[in-house]
Amino acid sequence: IAFDPGRTIPLQSANGETDWTLGVAKDVPFRFGEVLAFLQVHIVPSPAYDVLLGRPFEVLTQAHIRNFLSGDQHYTLTDPNSHKTVTIPTIPR
Repeated sequence: IAFDPGRTIPLQSANGETDWTLGVAKDVPFRFGEVLAFLQVHIVPSPAYDVLLGRPFEVLTQAHIRNFLSGDQHYTLTDPNSHKTVTIPTIPR
């Protein structure tokens, strides 16, 4: 994936350490069922995860999170352009 190395930001991890991103890739398409979102992706060297989605993603997709007593969660996302929705169930590990 192509990214702009001139646009870096500091990231603070849970242990308090600060590292810098390698840059940002603009308008990367992510598809979740019928929902298509174009995201600004910060490139991180050797992350412990594949993708980390945060508040900007939740705002863009108008995310609704429903929690259940079983520990399950359902994420409902809305396409910002077509207004189609998708509900993604999750289960505890």
